This record gives sequence, C-alpha cells and structure tokens, in this order.
Amino acid sequence: MSNPQLSRRSVVAGLAGVASGVPSACLSQSTTDPISLPSLRGGDKTDDRALVRALRTGRPIHLPGGGGAAADGAYLIGAAPSAENLIGGARLFGDGMGRTILRASPRTSYIFFCDSGSADTNRNIRNISISDMTLADDVARLGYAEHRHLAHLNGVTAVRFERVEFRGFRGDGLYLGSGPVAGIERHNRDIQILQCRFDGVNRNNRNAISVIDGSSVTIRGCDFINCTKPGRPGETGAGDPMNANSGIGNPGAIDCEPDANAFAIIRDVAIDRCRFSGGGGAAVALLLRPNDQVRVPHRGFSISNCIIERQRLGFTFFGFAGSGAVESDAGYAVGYHDNDLRECDTPFIINGTRQMAMSGNRFADCALSAELGYTDHNAECVLSDNEFLRVGYAKSGVNGLVVRSASGLGLIENRFVDCGRADRSGGRAIEFRSGRISDLRMIGNRFESPTGRTTYAVGVTGAKLDRASCRAEGNIFTFKTNRDFG
Repeated sequence: MSNPQLSRRSVVAGLAGVASGVPSACLSQSTTDPISLPSLRGGDKTDDRALVRALRTGRPIHLPGGGGAAADGAYLIGAAPSAENLIGGARLFGDGMGRTILRASPRTSYIFFCDSGSADTNRNIRNISISDMTLADDVARLGYAEHRHLAHLNGVTAVRFERVEFRGFRGDGLYLGSGPVAGIERHNRDIQILQCRFDGVNRNNRNAISVIDGSSVTIRGCDFINCTKPGRPGETGAGDPMNANSGIGNPGAIDCEPDANAFAIIRDVAIDRCRFSGGGGAAVALLLRPNDQVRVPHRGFSISNCIIERQRLGFTFFGFAGSGAVESDAGYAVGYHDNDLRECDTPFIINGTRQMAMSGNRFADCALSAELGYTDHNAECVLSDNEFLRVGYAKSGVNGLVVRSASGLGLIENRFVDCGRADRSGGRAIEFRSGRISDLRMIGNRFESPTGRTTYAVGVTGAKLDRASCRAEGNIFTFKTNRDFG
C-alpha cells in the first residue's frame, strides 16, 4: 500500500469519474483555509463526490447548515468497505448539532468508513477531526440493523470527534473496529470523543460506542440517551427489528468488547463526566477477554464523575473465567469513582476481574441487587466510601449487595441505607451468597435502616468464608439487626 495518509483507496474506488474534478483555484489556496463542501458539488450534484474533491485539497472542509443535496438540506454521504471516504488529515466541521445534518446516501452502510489495511500502527490513518454536526439514521422508521453504523473506523490514530450528535443509529453510533470482517487485525490509538451526544431515539439499537480495539480512548462530557436494545430475557437472535423488546439484548451505551482474537488490544480507556439515561443495556459494559488469552493484557479503565439514571444496568464487567482472576497476575486495573447512579434496575455486575477499585459512588433507588461476582471469581477488589441507598427494593431484589466467590475483597467505609425489599420481608444490606470467600476485609461500614426495610445487615446463605483470613472490625449498626456471619 502507498502512503495511507494521502492515497487511500477511498478516493479512487468507484469514484474514477471525479479524478479530474478539483478546481485549480481550490488547490492554490492555503491548506489552512476552509473550503465549503457545496462549492465542490459540481455537475453530478452529489455530496459523496464533493467530499472526495474536498479531501483532495488538503484543506479543512466546512459543511454549512442546510447546504446538503437532500431536499431538506441534509448532506447525503455514504461509505462502504469498497469505497472508503475518510483519509488521513481529514478535517470536517459544520455549524452545530442539529444544523449541519449528514445521512447515509442510498445503498451504503455507513456515513463514514475507513480502514488502514494493515495491522502495523505505523501505517494507521492519522489526524482525523470531525466536529459540530449531526450524523443521523432513522431507526424509528427502519428498525434495528446490527451492523449498520454511523461511523466505522479501523486502524486509526489521533481521531477527534467534538460536539457531534449521533442520532437514530440502527447498529452502533461509532464503531472502533478491527477490520470490516472477522479475524482481521487493526489497532486504534489516541481517540477523543468530546462533548458529543448519542441519541438512540427508541432504544432499538446496538451500542452508542463500540471499542473492539483501542488504546488511549477518552470519552468526556458526552450524553447518552435511550441507547441500546434491551431484548427479552431468554430469547436468542435479533428478534423483530421493529421491536426493541424482542430477541437478545445488546451490551450498552459504551461497550468495550474485543473479538475473540489474541491480538485484540483495549487499554487506557477513560470515561469522564458523561450522562446516561433511559438505556436498555448498561451505561458502560466492559466485556473483555481473559488476560491470559491475549498478547497484550487489557488494562487501565476509569469511569468517573458520571450521572447514570433509569438504565437497565449501571456497570457490567466480565473478564476471567472460572478462577482465572486468582491464578493470573495480569490485572485489569479498573476504577469506578465518584459516579451518581439512580433508578436503574441493577447497579452493577462485576464478574471475573482482578484489580478493581470502586470508590465515592452513590447507588440509589435500584430495583435489584448490586452483584460482585456472577459466575466467576473476583480478586483484589476494593469497594470504599460508596453509598447504597434503597438498593434491592423489588420483591426479587432482596439485597443491597450480593457477593460471590472472591479473594482479597475489601469492603471499607461504605454506607448501606434501607437496602432490601420495600415490603420489609427479609432484606439484607450484604449477602455472601455462594462460592469461596477468602482474605475479606470488612472495616468501618455503616448499616442504617430508618424505615425498617433492612432485616439483616449481613447474611451468609451459601458461601464458604475462610474465617482465618477474614477480618471484620469497626462496622457500625444503627438498627436492631441479626449480624449473621455464620
């Protein structure tokens, strides 16, 4: 492949008719002067070809609001693996979300697509900037389509989306992938998604952002509204594309989920000051490979200062299988800090992780229990200074926090208030439910139940506690309770 920055097949495949279409006046301008996309539409009157011409100038490209070829002024821009439309150095900006609107042109799968064509990050497509516009599909009218994404990028470095709205996506809003088909190796580096808005409209989509492969990914100040198909429990397959409550549910608004390849890399992902509401999946899903099955361990995840409300799930984490988290020394280094989660079905499910810290979070008015452990072992996890307020209030909820197999677990200075069933029928703040629990430190936690909702502060129903390695001290109980550790 020749220079991937300037000679992508996107500017030639299927577009030979525009090879001579860049006016000499455009080329004579400084590469820092913006060019207006409509000015390059030409006799073919298509936005697709105008974009190719504009990219060849090397100049920033302005898409003025209402200047597109569609009857309503939207830009009809589309791409497919056979005809990519982003190259290195592409700089596109509009007049703001809701003013400059892009829709996929007919017979294309994506609005934006690019692929470096190489597993070598030195050959990545670099320095793409897209800002102040809306990328839109019509999920309400057309329904769910798992692989139809608004932007599909593979093998990119230094990409910035700022103040971009992703609206009505049928698959993903933004897909950071490892190639257009399974088994291809690509790596994405230095991705910034800033002050963007992801509106799934009716929760009948896949994920707002999928990270299949990515390092140094920052998602900051973004809003996620009505994202992700909840599906129906027990169903498999896609279900009815027009019914979000059919078929299998999808992971969540932000999903870090590599394909089953040893070369997959996901590291140093920071999600900060984002807001999630009304989603049918998790706000943030980390569905990672076991770290003993990848060449480069997945590591370094920070979710902080986020507001999460009315989601099906707050956080999900799945990593090691079985007892792999205890046997491996390759931890994930996951941190959940200072988040405010309210009125969700389930606060979190953390399963198969090693090295996880959860601190300063508030979990309030959630129907079901938070779950530390699900099917697999957790190791070296510390929950400190969190508040669980009225968690597990549904009849099937029972508990504030359920703990299963764990080693090296710290529960330190957390506060549990009125956890358990709203009808006061046997709820617990913490239940050690199953598996083997060793090296437990339970220190300085507060248990309160001003309404009498919590029957037991701590219960052990099926777990085996290694009492010799467990330590409990300084816990404060401000209501009459059976503090059952037996």
